[in-house]
Amino acid sequence: MGAASAALGSRPGHRCGGGGPGDHGDRAGEAGPPSSAASESGARVLLAAASHVERRPVGSGRYWYVEEHLGSFHKIPGEEYTIDVRSEQRYWTSTDENTYWSQYLDSGARPATKADEVAWRADGSPMSWKLSDAPDETVTYAGRGEIEHDAPGGKADSGPYGEVPLRLLPTLPTDTKALRERLFALVDKDHNGPKRVLDRIVVNSAIELATSLPSSPALRAAAYRLLAAEPGVRSLGDVKDHTGRAGHAVALPSPYASAPELRLIFDKSTGMPLGTETVATRSGDGAREGETLSYTTITSMQWTDEAPPFDTDTPDPGPETPSDRRDGPSRCARAVHGGGTSCARGGTTSGSTGSRQLHLTRS
Repeated sequence: MGAASAALGSRPGHRCGGGGPGDHGDRAGEAGPPSSAASESGARVLLAAASHVERRPVGSGRYWYVEEHLGSFHKIPGEEYTIDVRSEQRYWTSTDENTYWSQYLDSGARPATKADEVAWRADGSPMSWKLSDAPDETVTYAGRGEIEHDAPGGKADSGPYGEVPLRLLPTLPTDTKALRERLFALVDKDHNGPKRVLDRIVVNSAIELATSLPSSPALRAAAYRLLAAEPGVRSLGDVKDHTGRAGHAVALPSPYASAPELRLIFDKSTGMPLGTETVATRSGDGAREGETLSYTTITSMQWTDEAPPFDTDTPDPGPETPSDRRDGPSRCARAVHGGGTSCARGGTTSGSTGSRQLHLTRS
């Protein structure tokens, strides 16, 4: 469960992070100390988003559908440029049956910024990169397309990873104080830890309610208000997400020194979430303080009657290799702060905050 404590600002109109060549600017934001004014304006942003989102109509449909584009930034060993390793995740949740479908795609990698593209071309424009000595740490420009899909009842089951069971969503209160108390009670029941750790899990649960789960407008608004009450939440001003959509961003504080900072991006007119980012709070591990480490862009979040396009799992990939046995049935990267986990049977995962599925292999 990580989060960040350093305060990193963002220029008004600045894109949070970086994307493909020609699409985004510098990955670094401006660092600056936290202030009471920034904290006050951060709370105001979330409260305004809550007011907008609770006026949205209550949706209906057989499935809650979410589509996310994920990315993580990796400096190429021995070279002077960074690539954006991209993926896409789609998931469908049937709340009536409490069942879950997911699809994970490798979208390929690209130089992260215009400057990185220049350095990539000077390197001969390679179409693949080996990120480490691990056998499955090679990524390609083209990507591999679909990595896997999972349907209920198959050999490998996936489900939304988090602290809030779907069946309990209709029972959660929409009063902010009552919601915090209920979430704390749920967390306290399942975790044995000090109060400050349990409080952090409550915040993670509120982020899930705000950004991914099929919350009602009133419940999503209550989650925003819970986050607005967090000490030190800061406004980052007007930003653009990784698809160029205009929004407003806030940064959430953390008691954990050196852990990446989480930023939430909202549509200013509707209050709905556009995505999240993690940002380095210190230099090291190939990143500079203030640089974007990973991002999730929410491109669709809605109720639908359209069924998932598959009803069976991806065909079994075959016998385990020695690497598979060493790494386990799936490679999972715990998301910093956001409470998500990205898991795949092979290849490089983004480790981005928006990946919220856990794969379980049936024995």
